[in-house]
Amino acid sequence: MPTINPRDLRIFFFAQMYGEEPAAYLSNLTGIQQHTVRRVLASAFEKETLVRRVFVNQFDLGLQQYAVFISAKINSTAARNRIRQALLAAPWIELLIEVTGDFDFGLVVTARSVLDLEALLDSISKKTTIQFSRLQIQARTGWYYFGAKHLLPSNPLQPISIFPTGRPLHLTYEEALVLEAFATERTGNVTKMARSVGMRSTTFDYQLEKLKSNGVILGVRYQFTPHAIGFSPHRALIVLGSYSLEIRQQLRAWAEKSPYVISLMFGVGPWHCELRIEAPDAVVVNEVIDDLRYSFFSVVERVSLLPVLKVLKMKLHPDLSLFTGGAHNNLSNTKSR
Repeated sequence: MPTINPRDLRIFFFAQMYGEEPAAYLSNLTGIQQHTVRRVLASAFEKETLVRRVFVNQFDLGLQQYAVFISAKINSTAARNRIRQALLAAPWIELLIEVTGDFDFGLVVTARSVLDLEALLDSISKKTTIQFSRLQIQARTGWYYFGAKHLLPSNPLQPISIFPTGRPLHLTYEEALVLEAFATERTGNVTKMARSVGMRSTTFDYQLEKLKSNGVILGVRYQFTPHAIGFSPHRALIVLGSYSLEIRQQLRAWAEKSPYVISLMFGVGPWHCELRIEAPDAVVVNEVIDDLRYSFFSVVERVSLLPVLKVLKMKLHPDLSLFTGGAHNNLSNTKSR
């Protein structure tokens, strides 16, 4: 199992939330010298031990996010590679994981409607000539991202929450370009981002501050890669007997305290909520699930635990085409490839 010294883990813990801040800021938080902070972070970014993620409120932009789990009739390695490549090339997919258990792949898709989602899945099935033997879709209604609390359990992180606010927002084309550039730039260098969209840095910075102030951009987190310390990710799909606001608030409080729960998602569909768990082994994962069942013994009806074999794609922002009227053209291009 890989090991990382406690000093580096301390830097990584605070960098999750404050990675956009100067090294001096992180140095003050950690009590570690600036040059050491810079060196450790530079190495972590290069190795992708830490990966920059921009959190966007898709709901206020008129978009819907779906969690999708697929079982496919895969009878060869070639067939698995075929569907894997088709999923990687498809638009709107923000997360793609290979899982074991009841399903082969898990997706997070942001689209304008469930009809667009169904058309996307149909185009993938036709393109690969692979039928889906089982398909479950959950429309997400909101979620919390807590971060890798297990790096330093005694210091809680401020979670990111993504929920509808009832304030429908409309992006101009210029704002959409700024959002795309900000979300996809690995380093967060404003000058480089402005150059990529042909803007002055001052103009880009002004548009960026507008996106932050109106709640489109909710924050930036530097996600810690669990494999760096030998941790494995899992997904837990949970069916509840009761789904009241009080229960959801209690689940949020429990998940925020549980050191191995990275995020909690709520939704409407075959299951009611979903946990992202990162832990050193199956024993710890089962302890998390046992604690969930014990804490909510009268509510939890079923838990489907899906070990994640591999994360193939992950981002936390919608495709630019969804803001610029090119969504259907993008799907048509996917069908014709």
